[in-house]
Amino acid sequence: MPTAEQNGFIVELGRWVLKSAIRHKKRWEEKGIDIKLAINIAAKQIQQEGFIEHLQNLLEEHQVNHSNITFEITEYIFLNSNQNLHKTFTAIKELGIEVSLDDFGTGYSSLSYLKAFPVDTLKIDKAFIDDYSSEEGLIFIETIIKMAQTLQIKVVAEGVETVEQLSYLKALNCDLFQGYLCSKPTTVQEFEILYTKQIPSVELSQQALEI
Repeated sequence: MPTAEQNGFIVELGRWVLKSAIRHKKRWEEKGIDIKLAINIAAKQIQQEGFIEHLQNLLEEHQVNHSNITFEITEYIFLNSNQNLHKTFTAIKELGIEVSLDDFGTGYSSLSYLKAFPVDTLKIDKAFIDDYSSEEGLIFIETIIKMAQTLQIKVVAEGVETVEQLSYLKALNCDLFQGYLCSKPTTVQEFEILYTKQIPSVELSQQALEI
């Protein structure tokens, strides 16, 4: 991924990922699987001219449930934020798609962009969750969750691997989590089998899938 970012291939790769994800979501909806799908979008991809038009064409072609799509974007995108970026975020929201900030707390963290941009979800980076047992780690996690709750922004904890971590997050009223405690990365086919078997979810509030 870093190499793709450096040589510009990330834009072409991102378009393929976006198209494939929306196409798969349509297939799932036809099978009665209408869950929230999180799609990773690179900073260079979302800043590319014509991104919104390409997105609109995909949504029109496949006619999927827009409200069950989330775009995950790293906070590094705000290093070069401008009026055009704000317009892009606004256009995404107008399409009914949610915006999630991935790896929150490890990059260009600032309260100013949480106020200026329409953000629905913060994802607490795994590094903070790994350090939850230390006093400093607890402070960071609790601060992020309380801030998000005050701003009425949902919170997802990344990299949850133990029941103890999950119990702690539940006590803080964290909305969702992802990590090996829930499931390791899996293929589309394996996921469909898991879903149809209706294996009890250990998420905090709802089922979700990230691509």
